[in-house]
Amino acid sequence: MARVYFDDRTEWWCMDYRDATGHRKQVRAGRTKTLAEAVLAKRLDEVVKENLYGRPAISKVKLEEFGKEYLEKYAKVNKRSWGRDRISIAHLNKFFDGKSLSEITPKDIESYKVHRQTSVGKTTINRELACLKCMFNQSIKWGYMKENPVRSVSLFKENNQRVRYLEPQERDRLLAYCPAHLKPIVITALNTGLRRSELLNLTWADIDFDRHLIRVSQSKTGESRYIPINNLLTETLQDVTKRINSPYIFGDESGTPYKSVRKSFDNALKKAGIKDFHFHDLRHCFASYLIMAGVDLRTVQELMGHKTITMTLRYTHLSPSHKQAAVNKLEGFMNGEKGYFRGENATQEQHRNVVQAVV
Repeated sequence: MARVYFDDRTEWWCMDYRDATGHRKQVRAGRTKTLAEAVLAKRLDEVVKENLYGRPAISKVKLEEFGKEYLEKYAKVNKRSWGRDRISIAHLNKFFDGKSLSEITPKDIESYKVHRQTSVGKTTINRELACLKCMFNQSIKWGYMKENPVRSVSLFKENNQRVRYLEPQERDRLLAYCPAHLKPIVITALNTGLRRSELLNLTWADIDFDRHLIRVSQSKTGESRYIPINNLLTETLQDVTKRINSPYIFGDESGTPYKSVRKSFDNALKKAGIKDFHFHDLRHCFASYLIMAGVDLRTVQELMGHKTITMTLRYTHLSPSHKQAAVNKLEGFMNGEKGYFRGENATQEQHRNVVQAVV
């Protein structure tokens, strides 16, 4: 018997019914009971029509074919990270070769996870599954599919707290082995914390040498931010050759901006004998060096472009001073200031100062 009910956990009105195949469905329907009842009535009408006239034809479009349409009509138009989607789709096409959208099941996707674990990490697999999920969502909106098989597949739990930075000796070796086109990019990354896409999209118009500022206009968050330029970075950028008819700072001889520097960066790491390090870790270097130099967390957050301070907090264990400074405030009392630790009376204000110092 079909019904609507209120889910206390999610605070949604849900509907409980059986679809045209006889399978029980329990899904959210609306924030109010009236809306949920209307949604249920419409769905039951669809079930009746499917039973009378047969289920709608299941899409036979191939994944590879749909992937091209998805990239051109959705990803390139709506996503700054469409390049990442293009890479993900290439791996998905290889595994699901020849399969149509309707033939891909949750079990197949689990097999994909197992297959990819032999060559890449869990974070990469999650990005590829996120791409596949988005593709199926669009296929539903465009009328190709009625359900998304990725929804019932769990993603891997990621460890986003990894902080890898270069020790001084490692940093010097890396720079020594960087080829001419790569060295200024690495120096800029170390001194600004810019993401790879932000670096490679930098233009000369983004640099204000008079005010010693870099304007990051194409950020991951979609918001502009400004980063001060120190003397080392000023000298480095002024030495970069400007290409005629190209606004970009980092590009090839024709002025075309680099799409990737992974190959040359990996080669430099190999020659320098540096392991377990990625280009994105240069961003961690920037934040880590700031924290170890005693820069406050709020400033680091702003320079890194973090939406919340939660991401910045991963670096707190590197600070040499803030906790030490807090416990040092107790030293006066430990030495007998105003008799606090000698058993003499202390004011409530002194108590509060001690507690605040510890916190």
